[in-house]
Amino acid sequence: MPDGREIQSKFDAMKRLFSASPLDPAITQVFKEINDLCQLEADAMQRLPLTSSATARGKNYVLFEHENGKRSRPVNIDLYTEGTSADADGNSKVEVFWENVRAQTISNQPARDITTALYVIAMNYCTCADTLPGLKNNAGAYFEKLIGHLYARHLGIEPSTQMNAVELDGESISLPTDFIFNLGPGRPKLHIPVKTSTRERVVEVWAQQRILDGAFGVGRFFCLLTCIGETNLEKNMSVGITCVPNQWMNYQLFVAQITRAYYLDIPEKYRELNDRFPKIHVKEFGEYFHESEHLFD
Repeated sequence: MPDGREIQSKFDAMKRLFSASPLDPAITQVFKEINDLCQLEADAMQRLPLTSSATARGKNYVLFEHENGKRSRPVNIDLYTEGTSADADGNSKVEVFWENVRAQTISNQPARDITTALYVIAMNYCTCADTLPGLKNNAGAYFEKLIGHLYARHLGIEPSTQMNAVELDGESISLPTDFIFNLGPGRPKLHIPVKTSTRERVVEVWAQQRILDGAFGVGRFFCLLTCIGETNLEKNMSVGITCVPNQWMNYQLFVAQITRAYYLDIPEKYRELNDRFPKIHVKEFGEYFHESEHLFD
């Protein structure tokens, strides 16, 4: 059985490749190898059911418990089970996903299958990062690089991680971001913040978008926030989902506008923002690969 040190070693190898070029197809293989190791570990763990509080009503969560007694963050077991099941043709959704990433044909897979396969991949690593000795608690960095690699492979473009927002008196001010994808002259630029969850930090997303709008003009950068979910484990071993929909609406009205908020495990309170004013489009991440060509029409 692999331990955290082997997974950590492959994570470090992925990080070196990613630093050289997030578009490198070799990264896909390393991500797959990491997930294969994490899947072995996850399969060996016990699953402890949790109660869902009012904010998580209708969803079922578990903790993965390692034999060393350490427990993972909450996992949506319905999404996880769906992602580990076979697709309509009897093939592993996760394996089909990796093949499509390699071939830059992610959109060949149904949007829901992409979302659930990615949920398995993301939560396999999170579970191991939470429980395994020898593996740093670096789930956020893993998810950020996984998502950055997927956007890069789908778009066929190298991202940058900062923009020079303004130059004054011979000094330029740089805005650090997770990823900026420049689609070319006269075409939109993608501003992509990546987070395992947002909590109170979500205002940073709108603030960065406001700076980009101020520096380059409204409509030049399209913000695609990409997250796993918003679960919170309570002391009584129940799962709550921490959402601030009214704050999101205020940010959208008075700070800047984001184009999409993509989730693997969508909080219902944020899904409802699709039907409120100002409308904030909150969707499963798998839908991006099917709407990317028409996102800016």
